Amino acid sequence: MGERVGLYYACLRCEVIFSTAMVLAKGTKVLDGTVISATFHDYRNDEYFADVQFANCTFSRNIRIAGSTFTNCVFYNCIFSCDFFDCKFINCKFTECEFWQLSMTNIFLLGSSEMFTCDFQYCFLWAVTGGLCHDVSMFFCKLLCVETGLENCQLEYVSINEDDKND
Repeated sequence: MGERVGLYYACLRCEVIFSTAMVLAKGTKVLDGTVISATFHDYRNDEYFADVQFANCTFSRNIRIAGSTFTNCVFYNCIFSCDFFDCKFINCKFTECEFWQLSMTNIFLLGSSEMFTCDFQYCFLWAVTGGLCHDVSMFFCKLLCVETGLENCQLEYVSINEDDKND
């Protein structure tokens, strides 16, 4: 049988902590499906998430997600203030999500990964490739080496592939 990947939760100081089944101790209960109203507050490095629905989640500013892979995941109405480095999103969907004051570096939106009606404010995106953005709004953002499709997007005060050097 294939490896089972899901999420578990534990309360610590009234906050919810999530991790994949691969890093859990034996006997820890694993939940599949939807994660609702969760606050992620710890670094997430080199983890794998598959077939998980994140709904109404907050990814706090004080965390970083690095080297992680998300496959067939759905993010609905989530708030992202954390930085993403070297992550892959394979066949993932982001719908009505907010991205606020974050950096996304070396991000691969693979397969049919898409973003719908998302909002980016004060973000820096560098080397983001693949995927498609529909009806996305970007305000005060900087994009360098971004190779992602944009359809019906609103861009205001957005710098695309511009150096900071003043000649």
